[in-house]
Amino acid sequence: MSVPDTEIVMVHLEHPVVQLLDKKFQDFGTVAPSDQVSNTPNWRQVPKNVFERACQWLRDNILSKSSKTFDLSQLTINIGKVDGSKFTDLTAGCFSDMKISGSENVADMNDKKTQYANILVQMPYTIDIKLSLQYRLSMNGTTMY
Repeated sequence: MSVPDTEIVMVHLEHPVVQLLDKKFQDFGTVAPSDQVSNTPNWRQVPKNVFERACQWLRDNILSKSSKTFDLSQLTINIGKVDGSKFTDLTAGCFSDMKISGSENVADMNDKKTQYANILVQMPYTIDIKLSLQYRLSMNGTTMY
């Protein structure tokens, strides 16, 4: 994660660059991320140019030698609600803001609910998600993360 207006990148401890720099920090002219004092327990500050060089090193020395490649354009993600219900399932509470006069008969009320429900279902639905991908590379019988 780039830090705006700086030459610093915040890198999560589980990122391969952190693992590489912990082992080869002298080759990159930096401090080992695990030796850094930090007020963000799971993140470390890495100079942007060191991060880019470490990424390139990983590409050249690890990823390019892998016999398996994955086309991420073919990645599919299915998003669903935790309880298994559909995003279009409506609870009775969603009709609390529906305007009614009180003089509607049952048929008119059902028509009004159907129209209101259609409007609700077509409204943009905002969700916040956090995605995490985990991967392993196995080369010459050695698993590298």
